[in-house]
Amino acid sequence: MPVIEKSVFRNLTLQPKDREMISIHKNTLLIWIGLLTLLPALFSQVHADQVHFDISFDRSVGIVPAEGKRSISKIGDSVGLNKKGRLWLTGNETKEGFVEIVCQNLSTDSVIVELNNEQSPWLNIARPEGCNNWENDLLICPVGELEKGVFCKISERATLSSSGDAPKLLSASVNIRSINFQDGQESGMNAQQYLQNRVEFYAAGINLCGIIYNKTSDIFINWIIYDGGTVDEVKIDGKTLPEDNEVADCIAEHIPLWKFPEWENDSQISFQF
Repeated sequence: MPVIEKSVFRNLTLQPKDREMISIHKNTLLIWIGLLTLLPALFSQVHADQVHFDISFDRSVGIVPAEGKRSISKIGDSVGLNKKGRLWLTGNETKEGFVEIVCQNLSTDSVIVELNNEQSPWLNIARPEGCNNWENDLLICPVGELEKGVFCKISERATLSSSGDAPKLLSASVNIRSINFQDGQESGMNAQQYLQNRVEFYAAGINLCGIIYNKTSDIFINWIIYDGGTVDEVKIDGKTLPEDNEVADCIAEHIPLWKFPEWENDSQISFQF
């Protein structure tokens, strides 16, 4: 076996070109390591920014989502909105809060609400007539013979924290002027705060009624919450001005669908919005 003398290795030196190639390979390796380190964060950010709206079935009426669909998240996803129907969408949550979009179909025709943009305002009315003229987070579309057949409103919901508790997501507020209880055993601030929080849950729909029919004054509505949380006997109080009857009718149509799951006794409720 031939013997290699140590002097051979001592005399072995790298040429400038060789050192340059090694440096290039080293830099390339470092770049790949950096990219591999960043990939999970990049994918996470893409996922976080993905458009996603849940369909709020307990606050919607007269909707026709795609079979098995409980959300819309891809461009072209759509929900049918039947005559006199209401669509309620809740956007994906963030640390700052989230977005609600409520669409009300005043016409006797069905329309298609479609996700057509990955940024605000996200939606348009795709059929029967394409409509995407949003202004100040409000969309008003003609349908059939109605110049104002469909209304859609975007409302922001903010994350608030109180008394050091975990952040709580609150709906866009509704102007509740007064609350009165009769007959029921619920009393004190706990019941009143719970009732107000539940009405806040439906605030975006109440506010949209005021926008559609140009609310001018306070609306007075009475109803009964039965033991178990169901609502019935919704009546517009005579103190509501005649010019605001359409606003009151719109709100009153919402109330029978409301749920108060923690309610334990029959109670007559009087609200002043």
